[in-house]
Amino acid sequence: MKNSAMPVAVDLGSSSVRVIVGTFDGVRLQLSEVARFPNESRTVAGRLVWPLDELIELTRSVLAALAGAGMSSVGVDSWGVDHVLVDAAGRAVGHPASYRDTRAARVPDR
Repeated sequence: MKNSAMPVAVDLGSSSVRVIVGTFDGVRLQLSEVARFPNESRTVAGRLVWPLDELIELTRSVLAALAGAGMSSVGVDSWGVDHVLVDAAGRAVGHPASYRDTRAARVPDR
C-alpha cells in the first residue's frame, strides 16, 4: 500500500479503537479500516479506568507497520469527556478514569 500521501486516523472509542487509512487517487478519497481492537474499561483501585498502556502499545504497533508502508500523517480522536493527568515529562500519572465511573454520577446535581 505504498502511496505518496497516506494519512492515517486513529479513533479511540469507548468500546474499540479503529485505525483507518486514507488514499486519494486525484478524484476520490477512499477510507479503509486496517485495524480494530477492543477497548474495555476496567476497575483499578475501585475506579473504572481505561487501559491506557495497552491502548498505546497496540496503537503504536499498528502505526509502526503503517510507517513502513508510507504513512504520511496521523490524526487521533479520543474520548471527549475523559482525560489523563501527566507529569512534567509528559508521562501519564495514572490511568484515565472512564466517564462511566461512578465518581461522576453526582456531577449533574452540582
